[in-house]
Amino acid sequence: IKTDHTVTTFGLLAILLLSMRRPLNCGLYLGLAMLSKETGIFYVIAVFLLWLCGASGKRAWKDLFALTIIPLLTCGWWFFGVKVLVDRTTYAAIGLGSDNPWFLKIFGGVAEYVKFAMGTETGWNKPWDFYLSLLPTLTGISGLTLSLAGICIAIFALAQKICGRSQEDETIQPTALWTLFVLIPSYILLSLLRSKAPWVVISLLPAWATLQGLAAAKAMAVLTKTAKQSRTLRLIPLLVSALLIVSSIITTSRLNYEKVLRQTDMGQWRGARYSRDIALRMNRLVTEKERVLLTSFHYWKGLGPAHACPVFAYYFTVKSEVLLRPHESSFEQLVGDIKKYRIDWAMVSPDQSLLEREILPGFMYNYKLSPITLEKAVIFKTTTVYREVFR
Repeated sequence: IKTDHTVTTFGLLAILLLSMRRPLNCGLYLGLAMLSKETGIFYVIAVFLLWLCGASGKRAWKDLFALTIIPLLTCGWWFFGVKVLVDRTTYAAIGLGSDNPWFLKIFGGVAEYVKFAMGTETGWNKPWDFYLSLLPTLTGISGLTLSLAGICIAIFALAQKICGRSQEDETIQPTALWTLFVLIPSYILLSLLRSKAPWVVISLLPAWATLQGLAAAKAMAVLTKTAKQSRTLRLIPLLVSALLIVSSIITTSRLNYEKVLRQTDMGQWRGARYSRDIALRMNRLVTEKERVLLTSFHYWKGLGPAHACPVFAYYFTVKSEVLLRPHESSFEQLVGDIKKYRIDWAMVSPDQSLLEREILPGFMYNYKLSPITLEKAVIFKTTTVYREVFR
């Protein structure tokens, strides 16, 4: 579902190509990172900071021109062309009124991202340090400890570079400094946003892993140097390496997606569980020859009308024909669709007031249907509803 892996791949390639003094190729991969997902901006900021610090050699205006124009050409056609047209058409179709701000009318969904990030009623409002508080969950205590040690080492190396001192320690290479330019501006920017979706920081995890490796390499270098002075200490580097490998294996083997999601965002985990349970129940009820009406799920806030739930789509494995409708649909609208498209199963997930006021009484009293009640949805067998029309 998420495209953070492509953001990370292209972003890291851009940083590597910049250090190899190939700004044209660097600009191309920056554009591809942005084209993959908007979080590519983290790597765009890092590349420009690295360029200012001389990571590509002597600063030249032609290099800056390449790092600016090439990404705009690579991803601009999407953000300011195709996406604007699609978003403006979509928002008009779902009835966005004329009272929307001018930037939303011009740039469509591009500006909608900014509106969402700075909104106060999105359902994702978190304190400024929310992303920092996720670090123990995402990296583990041992990983967080190594990351903090790696930050200290990288800052020390950066200070020496600024002061112009020679660096004799082979474990601290200038390329390791990219982690600071990725993480520090990104977390400052994210802390200023009011809406904080937990998955935004996925593309930053390789930087944390690099810092952990930097700290481990520095520790091994010190131990190896110490071990050379005494024959009895020569096994210490080997034992420490084995300990790090075993602890990493144990830590990662204990990771569980649902457990991490629950610790990261309880509401997201709860919604995903609702959608999974509904899909699994539908798998047991529906056959491939039957048609299904699905409404969007009312517990997912901030989504457009009739938005398909990706969690439900993942777990619903029956290859049947599906009709999507908004969860705000009235009883009359649902019945009209059932009769028109000959729907055999209707899975509705309206808010509680609409469910009790219209949906349940309508199907139960007018058509004598028995509801299959789940935690956040109701399922009806509706074959008899449309058969009345075709008798």
